[in-house]
Amino acid sequence: MSLKPFRPPSPCQSTPLDRCSSSFLTREGFLTHCGWNSTIESLTSGVPLICWLDFGDQMINSWFCCGKWGVGMDMNEDVTRDEVEGLVRELMEGENGREIRKKAMAWKRLAEEAAMSPNGSSYLNLEKLIDPVLFLKIKLTK
Repeated sequence: MSLKPFRPPSPCQSTPLDRCSSSFLTREGFLTHCGWNSTIESLTSGVPLICWLDFGDQMINSWFCCGKWGVGMDMNEDVTRDEVEGLVRELMEGENGREIRKKAMAWKRLAEEAAMSPNGSSYLNLEKLIDPVLFLKIKLTK
């Protein structure tokens, strides 16, 4: 009897979406509640947002995404199918959507630079965390 590794079914197998990605984010846009994890994943992937809020940190995250950084569009509380369709069309085809997509890609480049460049803030902060641990390990083994 041979064992096969378990692989959960892909969410894309049961949907007709042809642009579904394994991380649930597409390059075209993401309808999100604007929780911090969704926000960070979208920013680092260069994906523009349509923000549909509920509670907690979502309001301030949406304020930054839509108002300050310009990478998202806000949706009303009493959302209708027509409003969702209009926002998706604007994000995909409209002039405002074009600007939002451009800003989202700029955020992606900033995130890549912060994480990958030897002078990037994330890179340097990780070194600040790891270097003392490695130094301590070397010191203890001598």
